[in-house]
Amino acid sequence: MKVTIPHMGNVYLAAKALFDGLGVDYVIPPPNTRTALEIGSVHSPEEICLPFKILLGNYIQAIEKGADTIIITGSCGPCRFGEYSEMHMKLLKRLGYEVDFIVIDAPKSIGLKELMARISRLTSQSPRTRMQKWRALVQAVRIMGLLDAIEAKAHEKAGYEKVQGTCRNMLYECRLEAYGCDTPEKMLECLHDYNRMMDEVPCDRSANPLRVAIIGEIYTVIEPFSNLYIEDKLMNLGVSTKRLMTPSWWI
Repeated sequence: MKVTIPHMGNVYLAAKALFDGLGVDYVIPPPNTRTALEIGSVHSPEEICLPFKILLGNYIQAIEKGADTIIITGSCGPCRFGEYSEMHMKLLKRLGYEVDFIVIDAPKSIGLKELMARISRLTSQSPRTRMQKWRALVQAVRIMGLLDAIEAKAHEKAGYEKVQGTCRNMLYECRLEAYGCDTPEKMLECLHDYNRMMDEVPCDRSANPLRVAIIGEIYTVIEPFSNLYIEDKLMNLGVSTKRLMTPSWWI
């Protein structure tokens, strides 16, 4: 088994930590670009939404790197996202790709027993003990929370920082360094360091920057490629931004 996940913001970092902690083989798709969108668009229904096309592009890129199992979450609301896995399965099969899907859905939708059965399909491939598996899961959730906290601080402080670009550059370096960590423990240590450094960024709280709330459809809000990197562009302009939708909030 070689697992993969689609991109959505910083989720790939928490997923990497989880897979490293479990000791399972995995592939992280290339970062979202026009290439992923074009691949997904070629094979998707024309009228389907943007996230569907990008995710399909992620899957095909990962499959070409050896992935044979796709992990995706289900949907708790009225969005068609809940049908993505079924539609993606049929499209990939039609294209000649033989892959398995592990859909992690809400217990209230599929029942706790079924949820645990689906999770066990992933953890059964892990050489770790039961306690180590739980530890890896807890660490991944903590990592997701830390990433969202660091990102939120960077976006808010961008309007107050004394040296413009400090928060943006630190956020970029944080993601890069975190991705280079080969264990959840190292990634947690890295993120705690950056969280502390972000707290210490010199700011002028007497400033009165433009403050913008980022709202909208959850995938488009969280995944920067799909919103044309609006948060990065606003940081470059010295605008302070805030969004309530984050992967850890969704979890």
